[in-house]
Amino acid sequence: MAAGWRRILVPIQFSRRLPGAELELARAIARTHHAKILLLHVVPLSPAVAADASLAAQYYMEMEKNAELKLRKIARSKLKNFDVEIVVEISSPAAMIVRQAAKLRADLVIIATHGRTGIKRFLLGSVAEHLVARCPCPLLTVRPGKH
Repeated sequence: MAAGWRRILVPIQFSRRLPGAELELARAIARTHHAKILLLHVVPLSPAVAADASLAAQYYMEMEKNAELKLRKIARSKLKNFDVEIVVEISSPAAMIVRQAAKLRADLVIIATHGRTGIKRFLLGSVAEHLVARCPCPLLTVRPGKH
C-alpha cells in the first residue's frame, strides 16, 4: 500500500518537546512519494473553561490562533519545499485525529508517542492506543527521543 501514500497526517501536540522524529519521517516519506503533509493540532476541550461561555469562546479562539501560528512556523522552518496543509480543531484529540484522518483522506498517520506507563497512562488515556484501534488508515508511531 506504500505506493498510495499521497496524504500524510501528522498530529502535533505542543509540549516541552519540539516535534522532531515524526517530522523527519513525514519528510522522508513525503519526499519519496511526492506526498502532501497535513499538520494537525487539536486544542483539547477544557472543563475548567467551559463554565463561562464568553471566556470559553475567547480562550478557544486564542488557542486556535496560537496553534495555527506555531504550525505555520513549523511548516516554514522544518517543511520548506513540501506541500503542507495546516488544520487546527477544538475537540477531544484522539477522536478528532481519527475524524480528520478520514475527512482529509489521509493515507498514513505519523504520531509521536509519549511512552507513558502505569497510572498516568490509565488516567490520561493513550491517544496512540485509541488511534491503533480506530484509525481509518495505516498508523506509524514513533518514540520522540531526545529532540
